[in-house]
Amino acid sequence: MIDLTKSIESHVAGMPRVASEDLWTVGRNGIYFVSPGGSTVSYFDLATNETHQVFRSPQGFGHGLAVSRDEHFILYARPGTERADIMIMENYE
Repeated sequence: MIDLTKSIESHVAGMPRVASEDLWTVGRNGIYFVSPGGSTVSYFDLATNETHQVFRSPQGFGHGLAVSRDEHFILYARPGTERADIMIMENYE
């Protein structure tokens, strides 16, 4: 995290490790991410420093993770696909 008013970089306190540099994305109040070796998307709340499981993908995750602006949809790629299929997860909580 970088304080743009002071240009100081700092570690996000309490943030769990992430599977790779392309398996996390920023939401309104936190960070959606996949843990190393995991098949679960979790959400780290920046205000409370709490982590909540969002959903599990039996096939795991390929490269890339995104969340819609209203945070009602998560987009991800399945691993090992030779095509560039975009998957969408609806109605998660």
